[in-house]
Amino acid sequence: MAFRTKAGSIWAVTLTVVVGIGVSAGCGGSSGSGSGGSGGNQQPDAGGQGGAGAGAPNATSGSSAGGSAGVANPGGGAGGGFAGAAPVGGEAGTAALAGMGGEAGGEVGAEGGAAGEGTATDYALQFNGTTDLVYVPYSTSLDVTTAVTLEAWVYATSAAGGAIGGMWGNGGIADKYLLQLNGGNVIARIVRQEDPSQTTASVTMPLNAWTHVAFTYDGSNILIYLNGVQAASTAAPGSLPAEPLPFRLGIEDINLGTSTFLAGELDEVRVWNVARTAQEIASNYQASVLAASTGLVAYYHFNEAPSSQIVVDATGANNGTLGLDANVGADDPTRVVRPAN
Repeated sequence: MAFRTKAGSIWAVTLTVVVGIGVSAGCGGSSGSGSGGSGGNQQPDAGGQGGAGAGAPNATSGSSAGGSAGVANPGGGAGGGFAGAAPVGGEAGTAALAGMGGEAGGEVGAEGGAAGEGTATDYALQFNGTTDLVYVPYSTSLDVTTAVTLEAWVYATSAAGGAIGGMWGNGGIADKYLLQLNGGNVIARIVRQEDPSQTTASVTMPLNAWTHVAFTYDGSNILIYLNGVQAASTAAPGSLPAEPLPFRLGIEDINLGTSTFLAGELDEVRVWNVARTAQEIASNYQASVLAASTGLVAYYHFNEAPSSQIVVDATGANNGTLGLDANVGADDPTRVVRPAN
């Protein structure tokens, strides 16, 4: 299930080369919808060739119009724009039609070239259910107190249990928030300052299928969403305690044994210091969001090189490691290619 609907970051670069048939290639902006540059002017009897559009990385559609045709000098037809190339994960670009011929009877230019194809590799992290975890050191940006949203794509292979992630249990330090699997259910747990006991919400989740799971807490209610649809809720007025806990994926409490480890895969994990609305979750669970989005405090794509021990936070603030440290060990999850639909 390739995550084909990730939207690309907003970016724009222009490269101009005027030589031979004259090419000016433009690179697309957000969602891969950029257009190619205009073709270069040419000598008599040869119109300029249109530039090639390029889809943004990880674009939603990767569709880019070809460049507009070059200006035809006397006797020369204007060349058509090339199709947009989708360099990282986008779909094929769209060929642009050519411009009209030159003043002295030049022919109509040909259609643009063949459409480009995406070539991205989309990785997920695979957890073995007995030792694997991701460790992110304590950060004040993750130590939320008034509201939180934790979301991830999850492929669970065992109903026995295991944590998806959160700030929970670390050698006697108080718990905070956790999203976990247990007995075929996905469970959201919080501990409030006003009540040291746990408050939970839960709903059944399918095994051996990619499912988007999100939980939110806004100071009044715990909500769980499956594939963008609200599936459970529990009233829980109050606030979360400030605790110097690390953020971890794939494990509940490091002191409780193997029963708290996740068996399955995770992808596209996001942590927010706000309670995302039902509309926001439904609109974005199948797409990437900008790393600079308001309230986003950690965002893990897991698309680093397979040999990397670092788990990169796209926001730049909360990088983690495979296992408890950056050394290769038995507690390291494995990067695996997430299959196409």
